[in-house]
Amino acid sequence: MNLLTVFQGVRKFRYGLLILALGWAVVSPAQSQIPQQVTSPSTGQVGPPAPGPGVIRARVIAAEPGQTIDNLPLVLYALQPDGSPGLANAETNLSGEYVFTNLNNSPDVIYLLGTRIAEVPFGKRVVFQPGETEIDAAIQLQTVHAKRSALEISETRWLLDWIGDQLLVQVSQKITNRSDAVIFIQETDRDGQSPFFEARLPDEIAEFLGASEGLLRREGEESTFIDAWGPFYPGDQELRYGFLAKKSPGSDQVDVEQLVPSGAPVASVLIPTRLPTPGNEEWIDTGEILEIGDQNYRRFKIPAVQPGGIQKFSLTAPPSSADDSQLQVSRSDFWVDHDDTEVRVNAEITVEVDTDVRLLAAPGESLLHIALPPGAEFQGLAGSTGAFGVVPGEEGGLDVRGPLPPGTSTLGYRFRLPVRGEARLDLSLSKEVDLLNVLVADNGVVIDSDRLHRQRPFKQGTRFYLHRQAYQVNPGETISLTLTPIGSRGVSTNGARIAALLAGVLAAFFLATPLRTQRKEPLEDEAIGSLARERADIYESINDLEDDFQTGKVDESEYQSLRQELYASAVKLLQEEEALKNQKTDTTPTQNLESGTQKFCVECGQSLQPQWKFCAGCGSGVSSSETE
Repeated sequence: MNLLTVFQGVRKFRYGLLILALGWAVVSPAQSQIPQQVTSPSTGQVGPPAPGPGVIRARVIAAEPGQTIDNLPLVLYALQPDGSPGLANAETNLSGEYVFTNLNNSPDVIYLLGTRIAEVPFGKRVVFQPGETEIDAAIQLQTVHAKRSALEISETRWLLDWIGDQLLVQVSQKITNRSDAVIFIQETDRDGQSPFFEARLPDEIAEFLGASEGLLRREGEESTFIDAWGPFYPGDQELRYGFLAKKSPGSDQVDVEQLVPSGAPVASVLIPTRLPTPGNEEWIDTGEILEIGDQNYRRFKIPAVQPGGIQKFSLTAPPSSADDSQLQVSRSDFWVDHDDTEVRVNAEITVEVDTDVRLLAAPGESLLHIALPPGAEFQGLAGSTGAFGVVPGEEGGLDVRGPLPPGTSTLGYRFRLPVRGEARLDLSLSKEVDLLNVLVADNGVVIDSDRLHRQRPFKQGTRFYLHRQAYQVNPGETISLTLTPIGSRGVSTNGARIAALLAGVLAAFFLATPLRTQRKEPLEDEAIGSLARERADIYESINDLEDDFQTGKVDESEYQSLRQELYASAVKLLQEEEALKNQKTDTTPTQNLESGTQKFCVECGQSLQPQWKFCAGCGSGVSSSETE
């Protein structure tokens, strides 16, 4: 993976490439509502939005009388709280309307409703309020023309930072559209015309990082250009792109010369505060410190660049050391997913450089060697890892050659291991590891390892993970573990699913249950809350079981058996919760539990009051025998 992904939403990129707004947040109301990822979605494996009672009545409003609004494409993109997407497509009727039904009306679901006309996207963000089931969502179209006189460059910023031994250059131009229309030149009309804005990339760059939507990369006869044809919505918006510049041969200095055809009437540079102040007399320190991601940047005002002018930067790389004793591996995390044919591993190695200078291995040496399991297929590096000099080792695995900056850095990589049934993973690093975590998706698997210690499982999103851990792993020590699918030990396929689901319930139980045995007098509020969370996890497991039964993954006998077990567990937890509540209010046991007078819903385990006709937990009807 190259650094292009930082422009596509990677949250963990250390140097904050997601913030190419570079300190301003000025977006027109029209542009801020445009669901850019909706208008041309990747429909690969995206299914429909999650079902529910929600209804969105979409209506397209014409920009001017006589504008056609029928048969326009409509796209509804749903983003669930766990990050999973949903997608629905439709077309407007003669009135420019369409009704999307059977939608999840949770306020936690974000809907992006969009259409496209004359290659220009329009849209808005839609969210249900608590208890709301119907929304009227109007998309206002705007006039589109190609008059460039209303456009101007308000400000241009260059952010400079070091990624390994390469200079990161991020360019952001704030564009102002002073008209009430959308300015855009359609692709079919571009012959013989120049783009609204253009920039030329330096001839010698290490890697082009990508550009924001609306910018196109064009290969000229001698140079590479970035063109902007629109659309530009009324108000302010920005164009942004980035690249890595490499050092001059035999030098620690990086020289960047960039032609700016459109000019930069107001220009500034952002430099990390951790770096020395540049000795350029033309740069004026504004005293402004901007916090971008986890870095602080100092803002310098620089001379304006006339159209067709050149912007030059010259920075010297920070000093470095080859002393690898200053490098420690504080932790390594291995996220493991698997099926019948392969094991997929996403690894993150956290390293600490305990010195004020960068670490750079001597020629032919490495700072750290990362072994890959026998038979593993390397799948690529994550984020900015490649800039830290992570390369294939001469004898297999990965070598980290640096430079690594002072402080904490994360090295990410991926590999897969083809398997048939049981899988074996051997994990090893050339330096001592303070803490090693293996996190295995609980798809119905048994983990065996002599070195890893069992930890409490946990839930992330909608998935449970089995957790194993080792401390103080010696340099070169191999941590081995085997993954054996439950089905391969004589359990039927459905039985394996049942076991996996039960394991998930147990995971929820151990995750939420406080360590009561370690505290003789636990805080009652904490215990009550913990029990309530346990019940919520079990109810979610019941819903998962219902889905498995409806889709045929679990047969009826197994479904009934497991359902009874889950409900019994929920009722038991509710009884403990009620008992703690009674203790908290100093109520004697006979008031609620004497002779079994406290009753519970047979469907969900909710405690019932004598006058109730319906359960407050699940809405089921309550028979008289349950409340008497």
